[in-house]
Amino acid sequence: MHPHSLELIEFPRVTEALAARATSPRARASLVASGPLADANARADACRRLAEAIRRQREPGAWSFAATSELRALLEGDARDAFEPEAFAVVAEWLDAAARTHAAWTDASLRERFPDLARHVEAVPDLSPLQARIAATLDADGHVRDRASPALARARKALAEGERALHRQLERWATAHGPESYVTRAGDRFVALVPAAGFSRRQGIVHDTSNSGQSLFVEPLEACEANNRLLELRAEAAEEERRILRELASLVRDAAPALERLEHELAVLDAVRACATWAVELGGEAIAPGGERLRLVRARHPLLAMGERRDGVVPLDLELGPGGRLLLVSGPNMGGKTVLLKTVGLAVALAHAGLPVLAAEGSAIPELDELRADLGDEQSVDEGLSTFAAHLLALKAMAEAAGPRTLLLADELGAGTDPEEGAALGRALLEHVVSRGAWGVVTTHLGSLKRVASDVPGIVNGSLEFDLVTLTSRYRFQRGVPGASHALDVAGRLGFPAALLERAR
Repeated sequence: MHPHSLELIEFPRVTEALAARATSPRARASLVASGPLADANARADACRRLAEAIRRQREPGAWSFAATSELRALLEGDARDAFEPEAFAVVAEWLDAAARTHAAWTDASLRERFPDLARHVEAVPDLSPLQARIAATLDADGHVRDRASPALARARKALAEGERALHRQLERWATAHGPESYVTRAGDRFVALVPAAGFSRRQGIVHDTSNSGQSLFVEPLEACEANNRLLELRAEAAEEERRILRELASLVRDAAPALERLEHELAVLDAVRACATWAVELGGEAIAPGGERLRLVRARHPLLAMGERRDGVVPLDLELGPGGRLLLVSGPNMGGKTVLLKTVGLAVALAHAGLPVLAAEGSAIPELDELRADLGDEQSVDEGLSTFAAHLLALKAMAEAAGPRTLLLADELGAGTDPEEGAALGRALLEHVVSRGAWGVVTTHLGSLKRVASDVPGIVNGSLEFDLVTLTSRYRFQRGVPGASHALDVAGRLGFPAALLERAR
């Protein structure tokens, strides 16, 4: 479907709202980039999977888990040769998500009732041995555990014992230099802070002085050998840690293909869970395109349904079919015509993308190949196009695309030029679109176009209910009833000069 038309009906804003409910970066990216699926089989699979996810989401208990980090980037290119503890933490997070997802589907009845979701769960590789190895090697902070190897345990034990012994030795030595002396470190070596006054340099090695110059950081000569031994033990432990991490990195590299499959399947489940969460929150359904009717039952514009005034959104009930595929909506400004048009367009686009549609059960959407929209002010200074010229180019593209598997959405048809010529051009387009069997929703203010429905079979009139007392729209769709613009009445309510209104009448 036409990318710019999808932007005009605000499809990307809806996919961004869906993506916000995903956990993993990969799932969020796939939802943001999603669009109508041309492949009928892929679309049917997506709709079936979404329908299962919505039903599962309405039941208690979590059923899909993912990590908040991206695993794929760690497994590609040079990153494989540079595993750090943080990288292992990412791997461990995804392995934990896989284990929790598998655990959520141990009930055989769940797999029977949600077979499509279960197939994705079963496709998640079982890497529990790698998960256990990482858990046995690294603690929650990413540090190598003592028990990761006997050699590391021995080196760390010897190091801890050596540090305690040297600390006690230096404490005794520091005590002889006054109550303010204490044991500390200078780099990797244990030293004592002692007063500079009266200290004989023959007693030890001075590593540094305090900021005031009144104290010295001294390593007693008798502590040098013990400090040297501690350096050797630290180097021994560090080398053993590096060996352990290299070995663990090798295991992760060997499992890279399985880890990539694991992230992919969990991201698929994460994305469909995000869609199901959104659908359950707002009252959406999975609608698989097919059939000969476009029927919307209690449909709502997603952005309005998510807004602050969501409780006041009036649902749309609308049906087009063999007797009339093209809806001509008329009525006053700010009456809700453009919202109706976008609601229909979004319902069609979301259904074809395998994403939830905010409509009730019983809604139906025909299978379409193309969606073309002409909304708003499309003038282009760069291309030297006026607003009307831009609309003409959009309508030209619609005329060329019109066919039985095309949905056309045009706002304010015939506006922007001489009303008589605009109406004539609009009528010619409507007759052409109907003759080609296309689906469409068109809005207009032109009175002559409102009469086309009575002259041309296949066109259905419609409007949004208007309160003549308050001169405001009730936003309730009325099929078969053309709407008046009420421009003069609305102008009067807004305080337009009475004399001018009288002259206008």
